[in-house]
Amino acid sequence: MSGLYQLICLSHLAPDETASCVPQIVRTGRQHNPTLGVGGLLIFDGGRFCHYIEGDAESVSALAEQIRVDSRHVNFRVLYQSHFAGPYLLAERGLEFAMCYDGCLDRFEGVTEAAAMALLHDLLPSLDMEPKREVV
Repeated sequence: MSGLYQLICLSHLAPDETASCVPQIVRTGRQHNPTLGVGGLLIFDGGRFCHYIEGDAESVSALAEQIRVDSRHVNFRVLYQSHFAGPYLLAERGLEFAMCYDGCLDRFEGVTEAAAMALLHDLLPSLDMEPKREVV
């Protein structure tokens, strides 16, 4: 079985946090994900996060656990996880970020594991992806 692993999870912004924490989450992911060999996509709708993570199973699981215990997130739940043969969904190791303004994350609420990856694939072309910026 391939060592590549992918995971989709959903979480909510903690009640005592504001959206002003999101740039720090993105900055941290962009700094640390490449060192882990992990690619990620973070979609934020103002109250919820959808995380897609891909890489080797150990690194993906470790990163998901970091997100799960991060106090800025609540109601963390894994929607989908699986080994896969490739190719990678994301072109680079790091973190891509997109805002969702149209309720696009609503469709992930209550989704079955089998449907989560298909929903993500359907959603990707419509996302307003933020350009990467150099971290200084």
